[in-house]
Amino acid sequence: MTTHPFSKLETGKGATIFVTPCPGTQGVALFSSIKHLKEQGVNAILTLMNDQELIQSGACDLEAVCESTQVKWLQLSVPTSSNLDEEFQCSIQNQIPNVMAAISSGYVIAIHSKGGSGRTRFVVGLLLAELGMSEDEVGVLVKSVGHSEQSNY
Repeated sequence: MTTHPFSKLETGKGATIFVTPCPGTQGVALFSSIKHLKEQGVNAILTLMNDQELIQSGACDLEAVCESTQVKWLQLSVPTSSNLDEEFQCSIQNQIPNVMAAISSGYVIAIHSKGGSGRTRFVVGLLLAELGMSEDEVGVLVKSVGHSEQSNY
């Protein structure tokens, strides 16, 4: 049986974060990807792709699949370029508290962009900093994403 790839981060700050490529895009159907993540303990998905990217990736039903499997769905559209404009900064300031509230409530969050690396690592770093980790601690954990012993991709 093929399973959806992920890497699991234990933050040591009471939060567990999974890092993954976009569900439904790695040779595993969308529903099966979400079901597999849920079986691993994930109960919230944070999508860093905009709606157009989800459509192009064949994952436009992600929100509905999350709802049908009782997984909370959050979306924070992060641009693919390094141009983090004022609109994006405002979006981060508005959305990060929602994500942190989910983490504080005990949600295990799987974070993904299209491939689960660049944008995903960026947001993981932001969340780790919000959890109170030092810049050095954040750097070590972010560099381990996708390369840890717990990774299955």
